[in-house]
Amino acid sequence: MRWAAWWTDKVSPLTDLIERKYVNSPATNRAPVRVVASHQFDFLADGFPNMKLLSAFSLVLLLAVTGCGESKIHVSGSVLYNDKPLPNVNVVMIRTDGKVASAVTDSSGNFASVTTDAPGDGAIAGDYKVGITPVSTVPDAQTSADAYAIPTISPVPQSYMSADSSGLKVVVEMGMAPVKLELKD
Repeated sequence: MRWAAWWTDKVSPLTDLIERKYVNSPATNRAPVRVVASHQFDFLADGFPNMKLLSAFSLVLLLAVTGCGESKIHVSGSVLYNDKPLPNVNVVMIRTDGKVASAVTDSSGNFASVTTDAPGDGAIAGDYKVGITPVSTVPDAQTSADAYAIPTISPVPQSYMSADSSGLKVVVEMGMAPVKLELKD
């Protein structure tokens, strides 16, 4: 159905009703007014110009708003250091294109939800290098610079703190088993 035909069939009777019932009602104490609306869209009589262009633009806009949508995969696992659970460390996974996913181990050395964009949303499929870093031990309310100057002994060997030097790798794919990251001296 052409736009102009739709406008004439559906909206024109409505504007006539509005004109008769509300605008020109004796209760308004106004002079008769003509609501002009049905001819405002006469340029659409031959259909919307450049409909293909409008469709392409709408598709691009829709993809931009919703994202092109690489689906994310739930990744869980554990971190062991010399065969013992490693609690309270950051697991930082860096994909070959630079996209980062991360998680924090609990007191048992396990992590249950990897975050890419939103908390616990998962990781995008692909090959990842993995780095393990300690969680900050400085309280959030700490205001003294001295507390930051006190070196703490890291539970993680230096070589594992960089995804490039750790040698740890994870392949994220649908249906994957929990990851077991083993660190050795």
